[in-house]
Amino acid sequence: MITTNKKLPTSMPREEIHKRFSLKGLPTITQAELKNVLSKHTVELAQMMNQLCPASREASLAFTHLETAVYWAHSSIDRHLHITKK
Repeated sequence: MITTNKKLPTSMPREEIHKRFSLKGLPTITQAELKNVLSKHTVELAQMMNQLCPASREASLAFTHLETAVYWAHSSIDRHLHITKK
C-alpha cells in the first residue's frame, strides 16, 4: 500500500460514486415492468436478427452490442428512474 502525506484530488464526486456503485435495492414494480417491456422487445429483435442475419462475425458482434445496449438501458432505469409509491 502506498502512503503519502499529500491529499490526492478526487475526480468523481461522492454522490456519483454512491449512485454508480451502491446496492440499488429491489426494483419498484414500475422499474421491473419497464425492464420487462424492454427485455420483451429485445428478445423479439434478437429473434428477428437470428432469422435474417447469416452466421458471421458481424452477426455475433450485433448480438454482443444488443446485449450491451440492454445492460446500459437497465442500468439507466436503475440509476435515474426514482419512482415514489403513493
